[in-house]
Amino acid sequence: VVVPEAGVAVTPAFFGANPATVPQDHRHQGFTLLGAEEDAAFSLVRSLERWARKSALLNHRALGDIVAGPGRETSLKSPEGVPLAALNEAQRGGVMAILEGYTTTMRPEIAEAAMAKVRQAGVERLHFAWAGALTPQQPHYFRIHGPTALIEYDNSRGGANHVHSLWIDPQDVFGRDLLKAHYQREH
Repeated sequence: VVVPEAGVAVTPAFFGANPATVPQDHRHQGFTLLGAEEDAAFSLVRSLERWARKSALLNHRALGDIVAGPGRETSLKSPEGVPLAALNEAQRGGVMAILEGYTTTMRPEIAEAAMAKVRQAGVERLHFAWAGALTPQQPHYFRIHGPTALIEYDNSRGGANHVHSLWIDPQDVFGRDLLKAHYQREH
């Protein structure tokens, strides 16, 4: 959504694939939607010290779907999980790499603005949360949540080969705030 003199909103952005990994009989065989992001999340959760993993763990079972889906974009009011402020530099870098994987699906200037907004709000205010198995190809879910970013990733269906994922900027949910600001200023 573009509102002149008010800004651009690109979220919520939904990503999904069934199957998540392209079958062998296809010319793109082996490609996995959000595969790098999923790998980074597994690396991150495995790197957490016991106390941090306990803090990050929402549930021993995957949640079964994204929580803040269509019409529920603002259902997650407060971040849960382990705050990035408690993680080491490499672990914080892992979370930022996941975020960049999502933002770079947009044009470069939009991606840069989205990441700048996250950094301005404070990387340390982001939280990382996990639910489900700690091994690939088993049902799992992760979430990155802070003032200007909410990413949910669920891979719990179809033998953990059916991905649903959502990226939301809670401050700019598909332009609603931009439109509100426009109406207040112009009308």
